[in-house]
Amino acid sequence: MQDLNKSQLILLTLLVSFVTSIGTGIITTSLLQEAPTSVTQVINRVVERTIEQVTPDTPKTNTTKPRETQVTTVVVKEEDQVINAISKNEKSIIRIQDTSAIEGNQFYGIGLLLTKEGLVVSARRANSNPSSAAPATFTATLSDGATHPMTKLGTNDDEGVTFFKIVKDAKQSISAVPAIISTGNVQLGQSAITLAGEEKNSVSIGRIVSIDQNSQNPKEIRTINTDISGNPKIFGAPALNLSGEIIGLRVTLEGINQSFISNAVLLRVMKEYVGK
Repeated sequence: MQDLNKSQLILLTLLVSFVTSIGTGIITTSLLQEAPTSVTQVINRVVERTIEQVTPDTPKTNTTKPRETQVTTVVVKEEDQVINAISKNEKSIIRIQDTSAIEGNQFYGIGLLLTKEGLVVSARRANSNPSSAAPATFTATLSDGATHPMTKLGTNDDEGVTFFKIVKDAKQSISAVPAIISTGNVQLGQSAITLAGEEKNSVSIGRIVSIDQNSQNPKEIRTINTDISGNPKIFGAPALNLSGEIIGLRVTLEGINQSFISNAVLLRVMKEYVGK
């Protein structure tokens, strides 16, 4: 040992370590083969857990590309809004006939279905057959051509509207759909669409050109005036906004032909007749 230099001593140490490691491996393998199964399982578990702790996790590279946000611009044309507004109200239009009228046309006017129970509102009209002693009788023709008898519930002379009730069996349903009355205030320049026609729907489109407040309640809009030229023979035509909501009803007030009472007035006066 004294004759060995430093390099030789290092090589000798490595050789002894190598031989010792081999011997230790052989002895350990022999002992494990002779050891009970429970001891072997414990040793294997320790070895596995040790390897798991020593071996670092390989970092995963996120190769998923972020989704690109797509922005789609939808252009809504006024023409499409008008068509949708009309389609929403076609089944709410009622054509009223005064069947007691002996002479002349029995057509009374346009009615608007307000509730699924059959409440209908139209413009006030004078008795179409004043010479007859018989009370007026009315029928409702729906959009699908079905007819039903109607009773007159009452008239609000101040606002120029008359309310009717469709008479039907309790188990019978009607094909008409109640209209939706707007709860907002109308604005000058706002688009207005009217549905009229004695036998079929006739559409007119215009703008609100002036608004009249209620003299007794300045917060309430009473009448709406448009640049739509109305047929004086057609009473009760509704005015719609572009969303298909009712914003007015064509009536005759205080000698003013073809004004529209506002949606606010309709909501107020119809409360008296809902549920009847």
